[in-house]
Amino acid sequence: MGTNLLTNCIVYYNALIMSSYKSYCLDAGNEDQIKHLRLIPPASWENIILNGYYDMSDNDEHWNIEPEMKGLKLAA
Repeated sequence: MGTNLLTNCIVYYNALIMSSYKSYCLDAGNEDQIKHLRLIPPASWENIILNGYYDMSDNDEHWNIEPEMKGLKLAA
């Protein structure tokens, strides 16, 4: 059961980032980045350290992902 929960959390987290980035690219008129976004599976976990330690005690209740999107480039 723990594995299913972890898998669902990873897919949700990645889908949130990918959806936000797609919206940002559409608003910015950056269709080229959307082509690269389509090649990334939402179940990928390279961006998550599974045996790492995450301290969420200092995080805000609502994370604003929009500023992060401006500097993101999937491919040159």
